[in-house]
Formats: sequence, structure tokens, C-alpha cells
Amino acid sequence: MGAGWPTSPKLHVLSIPDNINAGKVTSVKFITFSNGSTVSNANITLTGAVSASGMTDDNGILELLINPASGGRISVTASKNGYENATSSITAIPVLDISASPASIISGTPTYVTFSVTSMGQPVEGAELNISGAGVSLEGISDSSGQIIKQVNASRTGKIVVTARMAGYADGSTSLTSESQKALNISSSHSKLTVNVPVYVASSVTSGG
Repeated sequence: MGAGWPTSPKLHVLSIPDNINAGKVTSVKFITFSNGSTVSNANITLTGAVSASGMTDDNGILELLINPASGGRISVTASKNGYENATSSITAIPVLDISASPASIISGTPTYVTFSVTSMGQPVEGAELNISGAGVSLEGISDSSGQIIKQVNASRTGKIVVTARMAGYADGSTSLTSESQKALNISSSHSKLTVNVPVYVASSVTSGG
């Protein structure tokens, strides 16, 4: 009985993390190993939502900064002469970005605030918003322009947290601040006046903390 062809050892590749945010720069570590030991000088190639390549060091590790331009799958291939190629994947998930205008309000004063939800620079329709903190509890859905306008009336000072959720996206959050009403300080150029004596009095009004 004739001898068969020798079998090349199987190469494996591990990506840490294997889920990243699209549109955000993330450091990803790739580790190549075979039969329980790391493998150095293995070629790593990324295709799909990201195109990049590199080679693992003496410890079988390669670190790359990845910034997917879109959500989706990133294919990872590890190769080295004498080994059977390894494949794996990374998932890039788009992130919801939220902004609030104005970013601060006065407690006890109803204020209309515009919340805008975007991802990868584009408005997101249908995102669920939750607004809570400083005595505020509101919910809403972003419109076709990615916006929602709410009248916010905080009963006390503090931080108001805004979160956005939508299927297929990583959650986003921001906050606005509820501040106390500032006191007005009034001063004048004269502290005493004489009856029946005309005098010009200069007054100034400033806002205190």
C-alpha cells in the first residue's frame, strides 16, 4: 500500500475583537496559531468592508487599526508556506450618533430641543429615542430627516441622558445639561440720593453664578 501525500498543518487565526463599529477607528489584534502554538510571520489579509494586510510578529500577533467605511462582513485570511490557510470574519456594525440642540437648558423652563440621529454621516429614520434624567422621562421616534423635536422641562438640575436604538445599529448616546436659573446682580453709580436734587444714576446688570 503506497504512502499518501503528507498533510500540511492547519493554521488558525483569532481576531480580537470580532465585532467592531463601522465608521470608527478600532485596534484589532490578530493571533495566528497551529497545534496549540503561535505561528510567526503569517500573512494576514482583510477584504470586504475593509481592505488591509500585514504579517504577524515573532509572537504570532499583528495589530491593525481598522476603520470600516460601511457596515458588513470583513473576511480574514491567514496564510504561510507549509500551512493550510485559515479563514475567519469580523462584523462591522454601524453606530448611531446623536446630537442635541441646544445642549443645555434651564431647569423649570420648558425648552424645545432638537435631537438629530445619524450614522456614517447620513440621517437615520425610525430610531427609538429615550430621554431621561433631571426629572425628565420622554420617548420618541426619529423622522425621515433623522430628527425629533421635544419640549424638555427638567424639574431639577443635572444630566439628561439621551439614548438611541435601532435594529442593525450599535446604540448611540449623548447628554444635555439642566442648569439652575442664574441670579441677576444690579449695581448703581450712586448708593445715596438727596431729595429734590437731580442726578444722573448709571446702573449695570450682570448675571451671577
